[in-house]
Amino acid sequence: MQIRQTDEKVRYRRDRAREAVSLASQGRWEEAVDVNNDVLRAFPSDTDALNRLGKALSQLGRYSEARGAFQRSLDHDPVNPIARKNLHRLAHLEDAPVPDRADGIAPRLFIEESGKSCVTTLWSPAPAAVLARVAAGDAVTLELDGARVGATTALGAPLGRLEPRLAARLARLIPAGNRYVAGVASVRDGEVAIVLREVYRDPRVGGVLSFPTRASEIGAHPPLGRAVPAARPIVRDHGQDDLDVDPAEEAE
Repeated sequence: MQIRQTDEKVRYRRDRAREAVSLASQGRWEEAVDVNNDVLRAFPSDTDALNRLGKALSQLGRYSEARGAFQRSLDHDPVNPIARKNLHRLAHLEDAPVPDRADGIAPRLFIEESGKSCVTTLWSPAPAAVLARVAAGDAVTLELDGARVGATTALGAPLGRLEPRLAARLARLIPAGNRYVAGVASVRDGEVAIVLREVYRDPRVGGVLSFPTRASEIGAHPPLGRAVPAARPIVRDHGQDDLDVDPAEEAE
């Protein structure tokens, strides 16, 4: 009987952990909080559940509760690198509501497709206080300003700008009618990488590729190699320019 009860508890813990991970991958953070709390009621010292809870709470802007979860994880495992890193990241953040990240674009739209997607690291990244509130999968808004293209959060906080060659390219293609989606791919060591994908090519553009595979043409960053979840972005156009693309860049 004891063995059967133990097996059932192990199965419960495993299944609920999988559910929590699945909810997080879909940006359903409120539900992820509930599931992780359920696990912790049965297994109070589960550091993985505490770390997942801290992540979910931080995504909801509940930073003080998130710090509490990560601190409990660290109390149970003093060398836990995930808890330690997140406590440092959240140290100076005050609680604040964040936009709902659940309303997102299907991850399949960010699967690599030659010429239509790429990952690039932003120039002039935002201060640490801004980046601490950003996570992979967050919406990115592209803002055109002449030959420059800025990237902002869904709330309008600047994240940085596209490198000049890529920006100049999109600054020609977007006014010509192309449409793009974008999302945060990673935030690490003060740098922000975003994923860009063409979702509509205007007939006037013809065979011109948005993201040629030659690294020199897309800012020294390779095409996207894996699916990355992202929320719905907006592209704001602050000016109109005629399309002027080198014919050598057109698809064969």
